[in-house]
Parts: sequence; C-alpha cells; structure tokens
Amino acid sequence: MLGLEDVALHFHFLRQSGRDLPTVQRIVSIPQWANELPLRLTGDEMAQDDTASDLLAWIGSDSVGRPMSDGGVTLCGSCRASRDCRLGVTREWLQDDDVSHFEVTCPRDQEGGPNVAHGGWTAGVMDEMLGHVPLLHDQMTVTATLTVNFKKPVPVERPLVARAWIDKIEGSKWFISGELLLLPTRSVLATATGIWIARDPSHFARHEKWLAEQDAVRVGEGE
Repeated sequence: MLGLEDVALHFHFLRQSGRDLPTVQRIVSIPQWANELPLRLTGDEMAQDDTASDLLAWIGSDSVGRPMSDGGVTLCGSCRASRDCRLGVTREWLQDDDVSHFEVTCPRDQEGGPNVAHGGWTAGVMDEMLGHVPLLHDQMTVTATLTVNFKKPVPVERPLVARAWIDKIEGSKWFISGELLLLPTRSVLATATGIWIARDPSHFARHEKWLAEQDAVRVGEGE
C-alpha cells in the first residue's frame, strides 16, 4: 500500500510530466512540499534554485524533470552544484535510430597509470552513460548488473565518444549495451553491457526509510 510520501512523489512525477492527476488526489491531501519540488532545471536556473541541496527535490528531478548541464547531460546529486558531470561527460543526445550518443573526456584527476584513466573511471563512466539511456526515454532506472570489457588503455584529456543502445526490455528490466571510442579513429577502448531496473520517483525515499530501519536495529542491539 502506498504511503503519503509515495503518493506525494508520484504526484510530483505526474505534474512535471504533464499528465492528469490520479483519482487518489481527491482522497489524499498532497503536502505542500510536493507542489514546491522543482521541474526540469538547466543552466542558471540550477544556480538560483534554493532547493538544490534538498533530498526530495533531487529525487523528484532525477526522472523526467531532471537537472541538466548546459550540454544537455543529466546531472546526479553531487554534480548538480557544479553544473557539470564530474566524470567528464559533456554532451548526450538520442538520435532518430534510438542510439544514445555521448561526448566525454577523462579528467586528469582520474589518471591511473601514466596518462591513462584509472579502470574505475572507465567502469564508472560506462555505468553513467548506459544508465542515461533510459533517462533519455524519460524513464528512471537503477543499475542491477554491469560488465565492462577493457579493450585498450583510455587516455586522459583526449576527446572520446560513446554509443549506447537498448538490446531489449523485459518488464522492468532494461538490457543495455555500449562502447567507448577514441577520436578521431573511433578505435574501441571499452565495451559494456548490463541490466537497469525501472523505478518510480519514490525509490530513493523508500531507500531512506529502509536505511533508517537498519540504523534503528543497530541502535537497538547496542552497537
């Protein structure tokens, strides 16, 4: 059964996507904070947004009305303050062939070996880009599995591009693959495949509730 917080966040999701409100609105009082959650934010709007650090504002915006950089890149909670993707993704877009495209550069502070990216950066940026494929289709998801094949060392501070596409969708599961390429030769540096699970905007609120329950158990055991 949905709690009030679930209903409120779902209401915000419907409001920002332009859909009609459900019948439940007539029997449940929607709290004022749900009406005040920000819609899609870009550029200077993020700098002026007073709720940038508010957890519920970020939850609501990471689905359809998501915060974006000036290059159209969906921003996570920690990247929102700087208005840039800290992993180095500078542009993302969905083409007519349903393939998602990305422009990315590995920052120097992600260097592992001499002048090459740390493997953790490669895995992280592949998770980021493949995970944005559902977002480009207005669906929030979370990562379930990710397999990365490291083909070549990834140079830092060099222009790279990536492609990602949907292999199939089964219920709530999105099967997605992609590749990271070096410019201008388009040599393959890494490939990845994984499964992402569709979630509604109240997903993170449910996690916070679960985490609080875990903390209560720990306190109860005297730890």
